[in-house]
Amino acid sequence: ETDDFEEELYQDDIPLDLDIEQIKLTYMSADPDINTLYQNYKDGDLILDPDFQRNYVWDPRKASNLIESVLLKFPIPPIFTYEEGGKEEVIDGQQRLTSIFSFIDGKFPDGSDFKLRKLKMLNQLKGKSYKDLEAKYQKAIKKRTLSFIKLQESSQENIKFEMFERLNTNITKLNAQELRNCLYRGQYNKLIRVLAMSEDFQYILKKPDYHRRKLDEELVLLFLAFYHKNYDQFKGNVKELLTEDMAKHQKIDIKETKELEDSFKKSVDLIKTIFGDNAFRVFSVDDQTKESSFESRKL
Repeated sequence: ETDDFEEELYQDDIPLDLDIEQIKLTYMSADPDINTLYQNYKDGDLILDPDFQRNYVWDPRKASNLIESVLLKFPIPPIFTYEEGGKEEVIDGQQRLTSIFSFIDGKFPDGSDFKLRKLKMLNQLKGKSYKDLEAKYQKAIKKRTLSFIKLQESSQENIKFEMFERLNTNITKLNAQELRNCLYRGQYNKLIRVLAMSEDFQYILKKPDYHRRKLDEELVLLFLAFYHKNYDQFKGNVKELLTEDMAKHQKIDIKETKELEDSFKKSVDLIKTIFGDNAFRVFSVDDQTKESSFESRKL
């Protein structure tokens, strides 16, 4: 159902009219070893979105399989990152890096012990944690290099988003708002998250499953985007509108944060007062009886 929502939201999108000579996209490739990546992560220079980490979805077997692949020197898909304020932020590859760093730390994000299990080729390592491994295995992990592609800060925002969307190769594919959440971290993103979880908004939305994939946040962003830009300025591409709005207002100040929060909450309160349980429901009129009703189908 959440996929249907996104299809409906973007069904009127029009193609971007771009001049190929004006496209600005710069990136660089690198092959750092895991030891360097781990130190950069601990120093705060390589950022895995904390919000994403709380949604770590790999099971121990899949994570163990990755560690085995690292030791066997099997190819591992590239990690995609982008440059933001002198730091490197991971867009595609959070699950892989979280698994590797968790193994070195000895704990999964949920606090459980990370011990290798159900290995296919290195069965002698079954049940071992990183600290239990022989020095040669620890060294092999730390010296293993991974392929990185880093998109630089000077790239155009809409091109940056489009590129990462096409390169989005996670097992659980990121939707548009989850990708924006990774690309545009900051005060605006925090505000959207807070507003989406407000009690009154969740009441009128009545879609708890939307929160799992940030679709409730996308609706909040849609409201804020049209707050910033009148409908008569809208070109017909919803995805571009939302992405541009999030990029433009990524680092809003306290005054604007308060203004947006007040406007959103007043609008939600008004909708709740007028429509109550019928908010976000489809209004219809029977052709024969001319009786009107709110259909049970919601957004």
